[in-house]
Amino acid sequence: MIKINITFKFIGAGYNNYHQASIKLYDDLNNLVYKGNSYNGELTLCLKRNSIYLIYARLNNIIIKTPILILNQNIFVFNFNQLVNNKSITFLLTDYNYNNLPIMKGEIILG
Repeated sequence: MIKINITFKFIGAGYNNYHQASIKLYDDLNNLVYKGNSYNGELTLCLKRNSIYLIYARLNNIIIKTPILILNQNIFVFNFNQLVNNKSITFLLTDYNYNNLPIMKGEIILG
């Protein structure tokens, strides 16, 4: 079992201990892997590669619930500000080693 660092970024979450996202992360067997808050709008966890997780993120009355697939070292971005207006979320998949290089111009839009 190979574990890798995964970073979750929550746009719209505040700084320090103010206005942070409340997060629960479950593995594919529905076991609670993490329960806590973001810090400065981010959270980094060491997760199993080639695994599926279910993330619940809450900020005020906005809730994000989505499965995520961990393949390589990734950064997942959740935009709470975008959900207020159009009730959808866009993931931009990038290479861990090249932050500004999209993976095959990959975009996932959930709505």
